[in-house]
This record gives sequence, structure tokens and C-alpha cells, in this order.
Amino acid sequence: MSKSRVWLFRFLIVAATGLFIVTWFLPWWHAEVHVTQINNVWIYPWGLVQQLEPDAEGMVAGVSQLPFWMLPLLWAYFAIVIVTLLSSLFIGDKEVKLSKYQFNLGKLMIGIAGFSLIAVAVIMVVYTSMRLEGLGEFAIPLQGERVFHGGYLVGMRSESGLQPAYYIAHGVGLLLIALAFLRTKIIGKPKSN
Repeated sequence: MSKSRVWLFRFLIVAATGLFIVTWFLPWWHAEVHVTQINNVWIYPWGLVQQLEPDAEGMVAGVSQLPFWMLPLLWAYFAIVIVTLLSSLFIGDKEVKLSKYQFNLGKLMIGIAGFSLIAVAVIMVVYTSMRLEGLGEFAIPLQGERVFHGGYLVGMRSESGLQPAYYIAHGVGLLLIALAFLRTKIIGKPKSN
């Protein structure tokens, strides 16, 4: 195990952590609703931001109100992942035994962080699509465009879709999982005494 290979691996983990942080502060989903003017709703991993005119506020009220516990939970998740990834850099070759299996603790921490990021992204899409379906006559598709016909909705249209940061989050999760599996290949085997 050479120091340059260890530092290369640390650099890759820090770069993946940086990408995780960037995706956390970029929207994962966006909807643009045209009523009398343009209204915007952005969903970030940590919550929802909206810019709505009074006519549109009632239409998206069901989607825009998140459970009270969700925001603190997501920020706690963010902090735990950052601490986990950064502390995994200094764990070394410590092993942990789970049942009859033995795992490298650093690999396990990195792999779980990557898997959890993918899980959070998938859960966000499922949760958002369920909330959007709950809008009834105002339902906005998760991705695509909808033109409303009928009643006072005539002329209203919406465009919505997943944003690049959502896909980057999946990529970062896969990168972390790959780095967990490739840790020994990148760093090399520890020198025996």
C-alpha cells in the first residue's frame, strides 16, 4: 500500500462528497405552472421552494406542505452522510464482524452512504409523484407537459421534470458504491509485518 494510492482514494472520496454536497443544494425536480403568470415549484433533497401567485397557491397547497419531521430528518441525513464519508478516510483497515461475515469498516461506510443516496433519490420521486397525483384536477405530471381543458382551468398549462442534479445524485451514489468495492484495488493490500 503506497501513500500516493491512499491519497488518490481519499481524493476520490472527497470529490464524491463534494458532488453530493453540490447535488444537495440544486433542485431535483421543477415544475413551471402557467396560470396568469409563470409559477415555479422546485423540490430539493432537503425541501421545497415555491414562487407562486395567489391563484396557484391553492392548487399546489397539498404538495407544498411537507410533514413537520421531514426537514430536520433530511438535514440530519445530510450531516450523517458527510461525517460518514469523511471519517471513512481515516478508518484504515479496521474490520467489523456482522454475524459470521467480516467487513472492512471504511468500505462498509462508503457503500452504505452510496446506497442511501440512491434510496433517498428514489424515495423522493415516489413521494413527489404520490403528492402530485393527490392534486386531483390540478394534477401535474412528474415529467412532461399538461394543458388543462375545462372550467376555469382553460388555458392553464404545466411543464415539469426531474433536473440534472437528480441524475447526478444517482451517479454519485453509484460512484460511492463502486469506490467501496474498489477500495482494496485502488489502495492496495496492507503490508504484512
